[in-house]
Amino acid sequence: VKVPVDRDNLRRGHIRLKTMNSTSSGKPDGPVRLALAGGPGQAATAIAATLAKLMAPALDKYQLVLFDQRGTGLSGALNCSSLTNISNSTTGSQVFNALDRCSSKLGSKQNFYTTADSVLDIESVRRAIGASKLFIYGVSYGTFVATQYAQKFPTKVSALGLDSTMTKKGWDPYSLNSIEASRRILTDLCGNSQCQDITTDPVGDTRS
Repeated sequence: VKVPVDRDNLRRGHIRLKTMNSTSSGKPDGPVRLALAGGPGQAATAIAATLAKLMAPALDKYQLVLFDQRGTGLSGALNCSSLTNISNSTTGSQVFNALDRCSSKLGSKQNFYTTADSVLDIESVRRAIGASKLFIYGVSYGTFVATQYAQKFPTKVSALGLDSTMTKKGWDPYSLNSIEASRRILTDLCGNSQCQDITTDPVGDTRS
């Protein structure tokens, strides 16, 4: 799907969004379930098999459509060599220095790789595939893009599926939501004596 780099200035050129319609799993002529990867920076088509397996129970009714958001995967991926060597041992100041070098390299180009641009790209994909509405499934950062699309184009969304939701405020550095949910999740995972060979009190044994 061909979209403008800058919708206000077409002279900046275009980006070809890599789009996949998974006909091997799913109903080819069914309503569309569009899957968005996380990141920002992850390419959905690179994990197509994983996403198809994850959503397999629902694909008897839906066709699965994936696309790499601009600047990722096969949709004109942005590449900054200063970021390729970042690892767990990289210090905070080194990360910020690498980001500064990347920003300088990209220049004004970076202004056209935003969530708002991705939202408009989704609308371009919807029109290109001829879907009246989208069921959008997002993971991590993909949940943020999905909800932003739903706010801008509410009549074009049939439903949202949000996994590991990211809010407008971004990530909580203390992961309080995860901590608060741990009791419920542990209880569910170990229900029906599933953990009896390990512990009889999963919540108590993991409490610090």
